[in-house]
Amino acid sequence: MSVATAFVSELIRAANEVDRLTPLERTRLLQRASVTIRDLNGPADAAHHFSEFARLSDGLTDAEVSAVLLEAVTAITAARRP
Repeated sequence: MSVATAFVSELIRAANEVDRLTPLERTRLLQRASVTIRDLNGPADAAHHFSEFARLSDGLTDAEVSAVLLEAVTAITAARRP
C-alpha cells in the first residue's frame, strides 16, 4: 500500500469519526492533505485550499470538517491519476 493510499484511508476514517478528533489532529490532517497534494504535483490552488482550511479549522463545525476531509480524499485521488 502506498503512503498516499494509506493517508486516504486515514482521512476517510477521520471524516467518519470527526467528533473524536482533537483540534490539533484536525489541523494536522488538513495540513498533510495540502502537502500530499503538492507532493503529487496536484493543482496548487487545491493545496492552498486545504492549507487555508487547516488554518481556519478551529472555527469549523464537525460536519464542515468531515466534508473538507472527504473533499481532500477526492483531491488526492484525482492528483494520483495519470
